[in-house]
Amino acid sequence: MMTVECLAPGHIRIDGRDVALGLLWQKRTGGATIRQQALGAAGRDVHYDLYAMGMDRAQIGLARAGDNHRARMLVGALHIETADLGDNWLAAFPLVDNGGPVWVIAMREGHVYEDSYHDAPESAQRTFQQLAGAPDWEMCIAPGSWEQDDAREMSLAAVFRGRPAIRLQPVNRVAVFAPWMIGAAGVGVACAVVWTGLPHVLDRLQSTPLPIETAQALPPPPWLDTPQLPGFAAHCVRLVGSVYHPRLGWEMTPIICSWQGQTVRVAAQWNRKGGSYARLRAFIEDEIAVPVHLACSGTCATLTSETGLRAAELHQSDVSWPAAMTESILHERFRDLGVEIRMTRLQDSR
Repeated sequence: MMTVECLAPGHIRIDGRDVALGLLWQKRTGGATIRQQALGAAGRDVHYDLYAMGMDRAQIGLARAGDNHRARMLVGALHIETADLGDNWLAAFPLVDNGGPVWVIAMREGHVYEDSYHDAPESAQRTFQQLAGAPDWEMCIAPGSWEQDDAREMSLAAVFRGRPAIRLQPVNRVAVFAPWMIGAAGVGVACAVVWTGLPHVLDRLQSTPLPIETAQALPPPPWLDTPQLPGFAAHCVRLVGSVYHPRLGWEMTPIICSWQGQTVRVAAQWNRKGGSYARLRAFIEDEIAVPVHLACSGTCATLTSETGLRAAELHQSDVSWPAAMTESILHERFRDLGVEIRMTRLQDSR
């Protein structure tokens, strides 16, 4: 019977073999070196120093020592026996009995779609349910206690396969082989020459993390003090209804509803088709007490009507996601679409 031990977040041991969970998977960027892609995926506080290639080398999984990963660990997402699962499957595997960490893993058309480690079952279940809404799953696996429709219960040990072994490798190989090169430096004069220049070579090749910026004031979130959709829509419906007055001899154009600051405003226009401006103005001003103006050199009439928004109808400042989480989620989801995304700091993009 295969045994599974949970040693640390993102690090389990199956029958004595260390396995890495929770990698960041991306579409392999054509023309970029592995180091360049790792740097491109890095965030302000996240620097990837390990990687593994997907089965067809169309994907790359990135990992880092800060997530309890290290070189030579098996890559969990690539060691699932898929023969009985199909091409599109979603699974949640508890890593310990009676609650605790859960691994959520999904594949679509042979590519890793989800690979996330969750300390709490509640977090894993939310992720699983969000993914379960996607179409065309051939197999869903979840704990029986979740009572998930159309999902079957299965243990990780039942589908894990140890070979062929696909392991994490260092993004910067020089850092791994440098001790051997240094040891060889004492063999002869030629090696001594190599050793003399080696530190400079290492300085150039060593992965350099992106600079960490000093704390600075961030601009307010763009949604702050903008109308929430339900309130905005309700005001628009009411205002449009109040100004919608077709009249004989006039043709109404589409009514426009917009907002500015804390005001919702509608604009209506009638094009003259032989009608009387005086009668149109008298009728509308009597109905809604909003002035009508003659425009278009006398060929049309216009009016605007507006109302204010209450503070409760405006978006308030929410707690934003940490930068590393935001970047990780955006990279992960955009690569599912085969779209590359490159984020820059605000001051660099102005």
